[in-house]
Amino acid sequence: ETVMTRNEKLFIRYILPLITIVVLLALLAMALFRLSDIQREMRHNTNANMVWVVYYAHLESLRLTDAVQKKALDPSANVDLSFRYQMLLSRVHLLHDGPQSRFLNEIGMLTELHRQKAALDDVEPLLYLEYLTTAQLEYLQLTLNNFSALMLQASGRAMTTQWEELGAGIDMNRNAILTVLF
Repeated sequence: ETVMTRNEKLFIRYILPLITIVVLLALLAMALFRLSDIQREMRHNTNANMVWVVYYAHLESLRLTDAVQKKALDPSANVDLSFRYQMLLSRVHLLHDGPQSRFLNEIGMLTELHRQKAALDDVEPLLYLEYLTTAQLEYLQLTLNNFSALMLQASGRAMTTQWEELGAGIDMNRNAILTVLF
């Protein structure tokens, strides 16, 4: 029979459980840290509304284009071009602010948006004329069509970028959950 020494008994009774508790606490802390990362990632998705903002900017450009067409066909039509223009500008301003601006800069579209915004500013006086000449109408349509095309391109890039971010986030979350389960 092997007789355990006093030190061996002390190690088995106190120190081994203490080491186990410390290791388990470290693993728990790591799991909580990973869960915190998952939660932070889910809340930090700043590009989640990009498709929405771009869509509504595009929609407002189409509404203004429609209003311009109605006014050109019937100058006496009850069409509020100023309101439609202001709605479009409000959507464009959203694209120039905060996370949307940073996102458009990341995908290389912010400079073009600034150029398109300047073009929209240039056509504003035409919206208050009683009658539009053919040249003025064509210029207005071209400007609005160019803006609309930019919004279509931006929405495609925004959606692609969001899909890539979502895939990366899902991978990160899966790995974190596997770490927690481990």
